[in-house]
Amino acid sequence: MSSAPTQLSTNRKRLRNLALLVLTGAVSFGVFQGTRRILKADPLEAYRKPVKDELPSNVAVFMKDSDFSRVEPNQPEAKCFVTEMRIAQNRQMYDFIGVSKGQLTWKKALYEFSAARGNWNGYGKILQLDGSVKLKSTKFDLASQELSYDEASRTIRVPRPVTGKLYGGDLQVANFVYNMENEEYSVGEGSWVGALASLGMQDTPGASGSREWKITFINGVGNIKQSNGIATYTDARATDGDIIIIAPKMVHDTKKDILTATGEVKYFSSKANVIADQIVVYRKEKRAVLSGRVTMLVKPKAQENEKVEEGTLPPMLPQIPDSISKSRPPAPFDKDTQKKREDTVRNGSNLRDYPLTITAGRIEYWYKKGERRANITDSPQARQELPEGEWRYAWAFSGKYDGEKETLTLESSKNKQDVILKNSLGDEIFGVWGLLSTKEGDDEYEFRANRAKMTTSDDDDIPPSKSGKGGGGLSGPIGNRRT
Repeated sequence: MSSAPTQLSTNRKRLRNLALLVLTGAVSFGVFQGTRRILKADPLEAYRKPVKDELPSNVAVFMKDSDFSRVEPNQPEAKCFVTEMRIAQNRQMYDFIGVSKGQLTWKKALYEFSAARGNWNGYGKILQLDGSVKLKSTKFDLASQELSYDEASRTIRVPRPVTGKLYGGDLQVANFVYNMENEEYSVGEGSWVGALASLGMQDTPGASGSREWKITFINGVGNIKQSNGIATYTDARATDGDIIIIAPKMVHDTKKDILTATGEVKYFSSKANVIADQIVVYRKEKRAVLSGRVTMLVKPKAQENEKVEEGTLPPMLPQIPDSISKSRPPAPFDKDTQKKREDTVRNGSNLRDYPLTITAGRIEYWYKKGERRANITDSPQARQELPEGEWRYAWAFSGKYDGEKETLTLESSKNKQDVILKNSLGDEIFGVWGLLSTKEGDDEYEFRANRAKMTTSDDDDIPPSKSGKGGGGLSGPIGNRRT
């Protein structure tokens, strides 16, 4: 009897303990679940909400109207504003929509950019832009559809067609590469139109810095490079309408102000066409040196106003050896025809009426107005083709041209008779020195000749020397006839 209350009390305690145990388990499970939810929670969930269920699994962050910046010691500083930015789970890949206010800063130089789209690769440290790309600096203002920036090499590459401004001129080329470290750039096939003075070439002989020039690039491989004051142009054609210059390679040293063109350099102008292995222009001195197989075609005066076009220089025809010419049957003789021949060939006043071809190993020319002159060395020769197959030919050891007086002096080497004049009439002069006038309509000449042979259609004598400068001299108008 006495045991009943004790059993009831014990059962109640068991029930109470069981209830506490269940409650404790429930609480513990709730805490566990809450903790689990907290640990699994995404701290950037707020950024995901605007595009819920739209982000790829590899995207960790989506941001709108944000600034992107890239700053590392001893590297160019980069930053831009983007309308939309997606950051990958690896936090190294960034995708951009609407890139604007872009800036690259290096060595106090600022390069601005913008594009429709872009991405940053943190592994390769490369920025890619595409769609309506703009690139601007103090030297250029360009537009294209694609651009890449390589932070490691500090190089900007535009691999697709480029239009815009370069050094104030209009640029339209296949591609563009720029190195920010040494400020070197190169372009591909295309053209540049502007004042040649901005590229440092306005004092090329015959060129004018105030005129508009067009440079065409023809092989599309590094046609312009500029680095540390040295500008290199390869496979370029430059023209201002009056002059055409074509060279496989042109190098301009802006510090020394020297322009060097090498290869088969071609120069076409209204007065003369030139081909040479090398042309060096010393702009400060206004001096040009043409060397290595120099061939010059001096145009007749009647062609000086014609449009300048590229062309080929006719080869200088060799003189027919005496052994061959003497074996040919003579042409039928007619005195009137012969007199006409003689007047044409010997009349120096018609020197500017026919093309004149000059060859030499080296021509050094000072082109400053009032000081125009030239030294012609390394076996200079000159040949002029006349009507009806007639010709005039001259050789010398060296020559000197005075552009102000319009005279040409021919000289021999020491103790030699290197000054030789021949023509299709059979006239020959061998001497040590000669002076010719190159003025239009002026047929004056003077020679110190050791030996001379002149043919004539009548019995008139060749006029005696007027110079009084040594025996055997000849002077006067060529073909002068006493009556």
